[in-house]
Amino acid sequence: MKRILIIILSALSLSSPAFAAENISLCLNGNALPSDENSIHINNNTALISVRYAAEIFGYNLEWNDSAKTAVLSKENQKLSFKSGYDFIVSNNNPTKLNGKAEIIDGRMFVPIRALAECLNLNVKWNGAAKNISLVESEKMLYEDNDEGIYILTPDGYIKDDFDIVKNEYEKYFVLNFFTPQNSQLLFSIMFFYADYWNNEVKDNFSAVYSRIYENGSSVVLCVNATDVQYSIDNNEHKEKYNHLLKAKDKICGNIYFFTN
Repeated sequence: MKRILIIILSALSLSSPAFAAENISLCLNGNALPSDENSIHINNNTALISVRYAAEIFGYNLEWNDSAKTAVLSKENQKLSFKSGYDFIVSNNNPTKLNGKAEIIDGRMFVPIRALAECLNLNVKWNGAAKNISLVESEKMLYEDNDEGIYILTPDGYIKDDFDIVKNEYEKYFVLNFFTPQNSQLLFSIMFFYADYWNNEVKDNFSAVYSRIYENGSSVVLCVNATDVQYSIDNNEHKEKYNHLLKAKDKICGNIYFFTN
């Protein structure tokens, strides 16, 4: 099913000349971050972020040593140090090699965004079609599938352990089934179809209750309601827990993001 999302997103990558030529947006946990054309720069096929901008959006203190051309980001018990022209970051006195050099561009210090994000325990995802770099806190990642190029954020008020997610793959579509972890009751499913297969062979005979999450000329994504939920009407605790999890459905469906590797 990987082909469907390559079609959705296109095969652009950080090495694409178009990537360097166009404005790039940045988001954190699905929320757009304020930026300007000087916040992110592309050099030698590497995405760089302004150290000052990074300090502002992630809540770090910034110290700049002009004579040593060194920037230090500090917050609580973490300290990150970058030196212009060097391809390593020092995190709490431990050096780590970068995927590019820290450098000064137009009077501002820039560092590779992927290396910085990983030091901050953030996942980095690139959406070529949207020209977007998405940063995600590890604990906010409900589901991640690098083969299909999708990730899903955990809704506020929920944790990863609230759901068991099982993937079933078929020739022309795949399904993510969301279960309760305690008793494996199916809550709902998310189905990813090739558009031609859906429109010509499936849609007219699809009997389950569903809503469309996403569609374009190449693909269709559906949310399908569960039909086999069973619990005792006298078991209020079970019923309340099921209803609580079911309330997350719309938020989960609204927090599906696509990326290219």
